[in-house]
Amino acid sequence: MKMQTMKQRANRVGAALVLSSASWVAQAQSAGDNVLSLGWIHIMPQNRSSPSILESVAGKPQNMVLAGTGSAVQNGDTGGINLAHFFTDNFSIESVGGIPSPLKTKGEGKLAPFGVIGQATPMAPTLFARYHFWDSKVSLRPYLGMGINYTRFVHSKLTNNAFVESVGGPGSSGTLSVSSSWNPAFLAGLNYALDSHWSLGLSLSYIPLKETATTTVTTANKVVIVTTGDDKIRPISTYLNLAYCF
Repeated sequence: MKMQTMKQRANRVGAALVLSSASWVAQAQSAGDNVLSLGWIHIMPQNRSSPSILESVAGKPQNMVLAGTGSAVQNGDTGGINLAHFFTDNFSIESVGGIPSPLKTKGEGKLAPFGVIGQATPMAPTLFARYHFWDSKVSLRPYLGMGINYTRFVHSKLTNNAFVESVGGPGSSGTLSVSSSWNPAFLAGLNYALDSHWSLGLSLSYIPLKETATTTVTTANKVVIVTTGDDKIRPISTYLNLAYCF
């Protein structure tokens, strides 16, 4: 009887180990898996701008550097949605997107007293190739990635009437446009599997983004004044997310 009891216990322990091992393996994101993640993106521009240039007045070229002027894009927050496919246990491709949200621009140098002078909404889809370290059976896996980004700004506008009138005088109006660009993108992150489907993730990305902002001010007498400014925005973004593997 004692020998039978010991044998039964051994069988139960063995079964428990097998189930535990199966559960551990099931936690992995491996070849053939698709992973959809939703989360919060915090955008931190690393600003560096050049002085604005007065391009033209009433259609006549000026090419005058406005010394002491500058601008800086402020931090922003938005929701993120990413989709990844694992081609192997260690290699995946991730498509990165976000909910369009405006970023505000404030004046610097001589323009600092105006505070926020405008805003624009970036549309910045990015595609990453990622390499995931360690065995796919491990729950906590770091990864590195490189990719390509395309950034287009929409709904650009000047929001500070005092700034507009400082350029064109009382009764003037102004518009803002921001150039689009292709950029390399860099990524580092961690995924932690909660079970066979759900995981938590945290990543850090960097895009060496540059853009040219064009301000067009029309005076009350219909004289058009055009200025441009080159900005290195270079955002670092964090992405905290909950993901589902299917």
